[in-house]
Amino acid sequence: IRWTTFTDNFLVVKAGEKFLENGEPGRMDWFDDRQWETICHNIGVMTRAAVATRCVGLGFDPEPYHSSAWNYDQAGSRKPQPHRDTKTFAEYVAVVRRRGGQYMQAIQSEMPGVRIFNLYQAIRIPPSELAETIYSLYPAFINGMLDVAGPNVRFIDGNEYGFSLLTRGDYTNAYVNVKERKLALIDPKNRETYRRQVQVSVPIYLDDIFGSHKKRRWIGTYLTPENKQKLFEHKLFQALDAVDEYVWIYGERPAWFSSAPRVPRWATQSVKTVKQRVERLRLEARPKNTSLIKRVREQIAVRDKELAGLNATQRQTPRLPSSQAMVPRLPGGVAPPTINGTLDDPAWKHATVLTGFRPLLYFIRDQRAVDTTCRAMWDDRFLYLGFKCQEPRIAELAQSATNRQRNRNTLVMSKSAAAQSFVRLDVPLEGPSNRMARKPGTGGWAIDKTVGRRLSRGHQISDTMWTAEWRVPWSVLGGVPKTGDTRRATVTRVRSPWAEHDSWAPQIDPNLIDDKLLGTWVFGSR
Repeated sequence: IRWTTFTDNFLVVKAGEKFLENGEPGRMDWFDDRQWETICHNIGVMTRAAVATRCVGLGFDPEPYHSSAWNYDQAGSRKPQPHRDTKTFAEYVAVVRRRGGQYMQAIQSEMPGVRIFNLYQAIRIPPSELAETIYSLYPAFINGMLDVAGPNVRFIDGNEYGFSLLTRGDYTNAYVNVKERKLALIDPKNRETYRRQVQVSVPIYLDDIFGSHKKRRWIGTYLTPENKQKLFEHKLFQALDAVDEYVWIYGERPAWFSSAPRVPRWATQSVKTVKQRVERLRLEARPKNTSLIKRVREQIAVRDKELAGLNATQRQTPRLPSSQAMVPRLPGGVAPPTINGTLDDPAWKHATVLTGFRPLLYFIRDQRAVDTTCRAMWDDRFLYLGFKCQEPRIAELAQSATNRQRNRNTLVMSKSAAAQSFVRLDVPLEGPSNRMARKPGTGGWAIDKTVGRRLSRGHQISDTMWTAEWRVPWSVLGGVPKTGDTRRATVTRVRSPWAEHDSWAPQIDPNLIDDKLLGTWVFGSR
């Protein structure tokens, strides 16, 4: 691989026993020489692959996502070590340290100048409490690696505990913790090697800053879009200014490199801007961002107070306003609209206009790129919908049949007020429409086999937008509502190839299966 933009790449290795549970042996055994011959062989192969792909080293994630390799005693639901009853903690420490040396030797024999990026290398546990914790044996493994590490090896402590750092003092203190205070866990024989060959890194946690999916525990859920950007840039600046070389950015929901990037539109430029600012620094004063830190702390207090008043189930619900609209009945004596896509019939003056479309939470974006509106009204035979979809790149859309087929509007609606079943209508700008159905709580949609008339639709393309008119028979929507009835619903727009998916009511999943987030339509009188 000939890397260009990404100059320092790491092949990731994880600790744990996930795959050992699929066969014999059922547990990793620190005292089993044959197991450790296999482990060291495998890490040697992994390192060889890192060399072949021009990586600078290995990324090591010690967190036990499944069974833990590091605890000596029972630790929560994690079982104690296999020989806990016959081997002392000191005996385990000795063998784990030896294995750490073997592991390191297998790595550096393939890559003498390897960089090992540990997401966290030194842990926040005083030596007197080690034996009782989930990471009780981890420092011994690190000491074993330090025992044999050659002079060109570099260890990077990712300091994963730094997700919550906020002020410049926080970042400075985190640096000192890694460089000095955590020496208490390092054998005095290895402390000089540690000081010389361990670098300090720090993380940025995107979900917390961006408020992914509006979860209540993220501070970004409580911040304005402007303050989210300011907080991201502030944290990135402080992190880059405080580390030896690397900052790592982590997100569970955000994604930089997917086909449709799931980060705010400003995020990439913010990274470039902050890097340039840090590179220009010498001895000048660093910005303190006092007002931003004050606002963030105020919102942390709001979040904590709000969470304290919620039960466990409520805390898991997204923090979102409800969406509701009154859908009027077409007045008597007013002719229904002609379905040709023009939206110029007098009947549309009586429709409600649904505005405020927002990006699906899946995309981690606060603001839509283009405007979409939907007019809605009804009579005893049909539901009428009229969409206006602004499109600044209309020429590209007009020239591509494939893109016209991918641009679409969607209606999701419950078939009754009880919301025990849902129907979904996908209508592209060009090409056949789809009708699907599903029950609450199920993961996907299936073809709707309900017998009924097909919807009528029409489209028009102008210089600045495309428009759509729908006439949907009630027979495919669960039957005609009565005045005052409600249905759970949303309407959406997919904009392709620009990876936009906006919805009137909040939705997370692009499959539009977040039933509890649907808005409420109240069917009114004339």
